[in-house]
Amino acid sequence: MSSNGRREVITIPLDTLIAELGEVRKYIDALQNQLNQITSELNEVNNSKNFISELKTGSIDEVVIPADRRGYVLARAKPIDRDKVIVHVGLEYYAELPLEKAMEILISIEKDLRNTLTLIQRELNNATNYYQQLQALISKALEQARQSTQATK
Repeated sequence: MSSNGRREVITIPLDTLIAELGEVRKYIDALQNQLNQITSELNEVNNSKNFISELKTGSIDEVVIPADRRGYVLARAKPIDRDKVIVHVGLEYYAELPLEKAMEILISIEKDLRNTLTLIQRELNNATNYYQQLQALISKALEQARQSTQATK
């Protein structure tokens, strides 16, 4: 409302709203992809933590390791050292660490991933709400246009 009590009307072309709707949809899709990637990474961290826990108990006699990223070829291996593992510590660096220290690093990675997941989920909720508002606005504009067309006939 303006200072004189009148309602101000802002006109936005419908094609601009539709284009914005498309862009927001792409953004939502990108956020959902990020959520899926982080969830997958969290699962991998949990698998690593479980492996370390089993290694601590001594219940692992043999492991199956992939020879490549996709697991086309697997090999059987016996853990040579049950007290240490090689852990990814960031960027392209790995370190051979005692099991407890490796577990601490994995817990820290998991915490960071969960924080990131929360932020992305919050952003996804905001984007979804905005998308729904745009849809409602476009639907209302189309309905008004339809009524206007019918009234002039």
